[in-house]
Amino acid sequence: MASNKRCQTDTRQFQTTRILRGIGLLGFGLCLGMLASAQAEPIQAEYFTDSRHYAMVGDSRDAVVTQYDLAAPVLLEQTFSAGLPADPTQAEAMAKAWFKANQAKLSEQLKAAYAGHAKALDYTLKKYPAWVFDGRAIVYGVTDLREGLGLYHEWLNRTDNTTQAGGGATP
Repeated sequence: MASNKRCQTDTRQFQTTRILRGIGLLGFGLCLGMLASAQAEPIQAEYFTDSRHYAMVGDSRDAVVTQYDLAAPVLLEQTFSAGLPADPTQAEAMAKAWFKANQAKLSEQLKAAYAGHAKALDYTLKKYPAWVFDGRAIVYGVTDLREGLGLYHEWLNRTDNTTQAGGGATP
């Protein structure tokens, strides 16, 4: 009888050990999965420029790139005024009619044209071209994504990753 109780106790300990190992392995697997997904998360790269400094993006699998052309409002204005007659009265009448007919389209175009300016103000950018990485680090004067990412990674490695108030740190 004592042998039977000992066998039941050993069996319960074995089952408990198996369950704990299973939970431990599951937890370990989840941790690895979380680490892998955190490392696989692409960097958010925003590029601010005018029509003269285009970004060299190349293969950007490790970064999601958004480009803002700060000259877009001027280019949009030039598009609106193209083809208007020289007579100011006729030009005004044509412009009013076009704006009235295209109000929704114009609103979207203006919003898109000024989106870069709004973001640049948020980041307190001082000049361009500029890369902003993950909304916390600014790299000025670089047009190549790879070079900008290299500077960003160097900065990450030598700082404690805290951002400065008013728009991030400059690597």
